[in-house]
Amino acid sequence: MARSQHGFTLVELLIALAVGLVVMAGAAQLLVGSVALSRRWGDELRQREFAQRARRLMQLDRQAADEALEGPAAAAAAGEAVCGLAGRRPLLHLRLPDGRAPITWTLGSAPSAIWRGPVLMRCGPAHGLDGRLSLDGAWQNRVVLDGLRAGVSPPG
Repeated sequence: MARSQHGFTLVELLIALAVGLVVMAGAAQLLVGSVALSRRWGDELRQREFAQRARRLMQLDRQAADEALEGPAAAAAAGEAVCGLAGRRPLLHLRLPDGRAPITWTLGSAPSAIWRGPVLMRCGPAHGLDGRLSLDGAWQNRVVLDGLRAGVSPPG
């Protein structure tokens, strides 16, 4: 007399469970990888946006300056800087009209641990709400861009 089967054996269920777990583990790995990739892309997009803002700020500063010194010339003139350089390398030094203190852009180590690595800093007057330099206020030394990676050139 033949017996009919009305279900799965324990071995079949265990094999199906193992195959399901392998598939789920692969799907979880793909999900974790895509989350990490999207986070990295988001960070790079944000960094590019901040770099574009820094370029615009440098352009505004250049427009207000009588003379722009870059590279070694900026380093030589950095003694005129109002703010301390703290070991950072002068990148751009802008002499303003009427003998006002210069605007100095520097590149180097962060001034404190809250920043994510090397920074681009600007020592100069603040900008007003209208986007123009406020030449009557005090000069400020501010981080413009942080987390610069090795081999990535700063805006300029």
